[in-house]
Amino acid sequence: MLPRIRSGLLFFLACGAAGGAQLTLPAVNAPAASTVLIPITLTGSSLSALQFDLQFSSPILTLNPTLGPSARAGGKSLNLWQVYPGVWRFAVTGLNQTAIPDGTLLNLLVSVRADAFPDTYPLQFLNVSACDPAAQPVTLSSQDGSLVVQGDPASAPRLLSWGVSNAASIAPGVVAPGEILTLFGASIGPANVSFDGVPAPILYAGAGQINLVAPYALAGKSTTELRLVQGTQTVATLQVPVQPASPAIFTLDATGAGPGAILNQDYGVNSPANPAAKGSVVMIYATGAGQTDPPGVDAQITGDTGVPVGSSHSPSRTFCRSSATNPSASPIASPTASAAPYSIGRFGFTGFCGTCARSTTVNRSDCCRFSISSDMSAFIFLSSSDL
Repeated sequence: MLPRIRSGLLFFLACGAAGGAQLTLPAVNAPAASTVLIPITLTGSSLSALQFDLQFSSPILTLNPTLGPSARAGGKSLNLWQVYPGVWRFAVTGLNQTAIPDGTLLNLLVSVRADAFPDTYPLQFLNVSACDPAAQPVTLSSQDGSLVVQGDPASAPRLLSWGVSNAASIAPGVVAPGEILTLFGASIGPANVSFDGVPAPILYAGAGQINLVAPYALAGKSTTELRLVQGTQTVATLQVPVQPASPAIFTLDATGAGPGAILNQDYGVNSPANPAAKGSVVMIYATGAGQTDPPGVDAQITGDTGVPVGSSHSPSRTFCRSSATNPSASPIASPTASAAPYSIGRFGFTGFCGTCARSTTVNRSDCCRFSISSDMSAFIFLSSSDL
């Protein structure tokens, strides 16, 4: 029986963080559409409980963890929390003070998607902490691993079926006018990309990833044909659903969840060490809000007021679907949204910091979760002295 995964909960081992014994993940080779067993081993152990986060490439890899013989011999159990997509938190504990012997602590049954292209996918330890039987911190180091999907990375260009994603949330599925998108595939860049024949401004083009801005000409459509052209050759086409808006907030680690890409009133980056004060103004950056009023112009950079550079329009560009840009929770009061200055495809909304009904103490500041879509959420850090 697999351990239960609890989504969105954060848990920190009471004995605190540390760094002596070692956790190790190997480098493993596997083809696409395969499942492999990857052990997490523990050596030099004198600990009775430990906790760590594991970051992996989701949705390319799917994990099914189980207790290994070492943890079972120590009478331990495994609890899992999904911190956010692609990062799981593991807590190996037990109602005893028995030390965990050296050996295989956990086994990861890792499934590789059939359309995974050849590459190295890291398996990375984060936030490792441990206790000895006396509940004292134990020095615990870690060695990251990887899964190498075998094949020829220089094969024919291939756009992954799920590989058209919102650049902020990395959520696939739909596109919106003016949205910054990320395309994933194999040997896809450099290339030109069009939607129903309308060229898309390219922000970045690499072999496995292209960042671009969806044309505003998509407004009013329900589907579009994405076409990828290298030289004079069409190498990929894909039918993609279109929505009026598909908003998501940029985050600091570019995963689409966790601490948001947010500036405080003094233009400092919002963080646990630099939380926003109640009543102050914060600036939140996002994409996917849809068509603007006045209408957006492809590849045109906005000025310092959100007006396109060289435009005669005096008001800022605002968004035609204001309901798409209102946060669903309320750490931010009275938000207003407009095109972000000196950018393409981004919008920003500002508002006054209020209080959050659900908050969790993080490094002596409060952390509020909020979202502008139903799929992903971001965090803003608020000063605990103001709550």
